[in-house]
Amino acid sequence: MKPLAGIVFALLLFSGILPGTTPLLSPRAVKTLVISGEFGFTGQAGDLYEPSATVTFSPALSILVARGLAVGAVLDISATGIRDYGGSTTLAFGPQVLYFFSPLQRPEKIPGGIYPFLGGGVRFYSDSATNGFHYAATGYQIPLSAGLVVMVSRNTGLFIRAFYSLEHLKNEDTGEGFQGNRYGLTAGFGLFRYR
Repeated sequence: MKPLAGIVFALLLFSGILPGTTPLLSPRAVKTLVISGEFGFTGQAGDLYEPSATVTFSPALSILVARGLAVGAVLDISATGIRDYGGSTTLAFGPQVLYFFSPLQRPEKIPGGIYPFLGGGVRFYSDSATNGFHYAATGYQIPLSAGLVVMVSRNTGLFIRAFYSLEHLKNEDTGEGFQGNRYGLTAGFGLFRYR
């Protein structure tokens, strides 16, 4: 838990140090670097999963390439408790695209701006058992998300995201393929490093 507390502290510390007063959707915001970390709790179901609960940490790095459009990469690190089976650890990495819409209020406020967004991507996925028996599977997932960014300072935004992810895994031992889905909510902070 100490490393996670350190990450949160660093995000809050740097939110007051990094320069920038540009609204998120300003043409001057192009090339803005977005560094974020989100925590989430997820429910799982389908052919792939027994009823279970997952805690996820998702650091991401993106850059605004056009007004409202950010591209980048995300890493998902998840620990899952599965009823009657113990637990597993998963890693997923891949590109993401985010589109930020105009703020919900006019004129754009800094801080206080609320920006809706949509996101999507493709991630390469690895799952391994942590409960004493060997299990390993790899595959891909297609996550789709929608949420809000609430600007709490000039450089710090609170990300609140709902997501749905389609997944396909292949057992490395048997070659058997499975499909499933995940859905849930995540929340975390993002730093906006303006050029």
